[in-house]
Amino acid sequence: MLRTLLAVAALLVGACNVGPAATPAPTAGPATVSLSSAGYFVGPTGLTLYTFDNDSLGDSSCAGDCAGNWPPLTVASTPEITVGPGLDLAEFTAIPRDDGAQQVTYKLIPLYYFAGDSAAGDTNGDGVGDVWHLATPTSTLPSPAPSVEATPEVTPEATPAASPSCDPAFYDCEDKYTPRPTAAATPEVSPEVTPVPSGDPLLVNLSEDGTYLVDGLGLSLYTFDNDTEDNVSTCVDDCAGNWPPLLLLPGFTPVPGEGVDGVLATFERPDATVQISYDGKPLYYYSGDAEAGETNGDGVGDVWHLADPAPETPPV
Repeated sequence: MLRTLLAVAALLVGACNVGPAATPAPTAGPATVSLSSAGYFVGPTGLTLYTFDNDSLGDSSCAGDCAGNWPPLTVASTPEITVGPGLDLAEFTAIPRDDGAQQVTYKLIPLYYFAGDSAAGDTNGDGVGDVWHLATPTSTLPSPAPSVEATPEVTPEATPAASPSCDPAFYDCEDKYTPRPTAAATPEVSPEVTPVPSGDPLLVNLSEDGTYLVDGLGLSLYTFDNDTEDNVSTCVDDCAGNWPPLLLLPGFTPVPGEGVDGVLATFERPDATVQISYDGKPLYYYSGDAEAGETNGDGVGDVWHLADPAPETPPV
């Protein structure tokens, strides 16, 4: 996977669209989509193609800085699309983008390059933010997650700590901590915050050196200085493309790992998804981190930081 950093000094305060340096998008023209030997789609020059979970069929939601990091595969018009062996041309077409370009789609799913790939065979964008994936003949877009109604004026209670080691009562330990179904529990809620659905735990752990928070697979988590109000995110639209929020999945409960003493809560974002917070600070991934242990987002724009497991308490 990937990633390069772009720290934009002019966006020190109030701007969240800070991401990796971008590879220029190819000039629109005839485009051939082919299958790689590994079974994923590649563009005319052999560079890997990707799909974006936040898109809708026939509509791209990646624009601005997002499109700089994830350049769309474009053509002048649908007739200029061709396909390689094993692919059906009828499944490919072009859709108009907001910038006037025509983006190639597969079964109406928009196709993109990744700025972190530099040569044929690179797949650095696969899995970034858990929303970018290799484009393949079986690619689909997820259905929107149902929103959860908020219950105000309820005192939050910390969820009991979970062990960072694999507990077979909760997880399939042979499949990278895949949660097992558990018995329903009483929802825990936070003031003016979306109730936490009962069900399986979503671990928030300490990093190996104990200095920042990571998710259950070890990917780094971040906070944003512009989020000044507890349980309210100011990172939306293109910003959320570069800094995907740590979202609550339906039927899951966020659980702090050993040594994580802060309170995990949830709140509803403007797009009706449910984000997890730590002691009131919304938690995010960084699209420039490709695997566990990478911390490329720390210090970007002087407003993004690794999530501190013991943030300072402001004076009363």
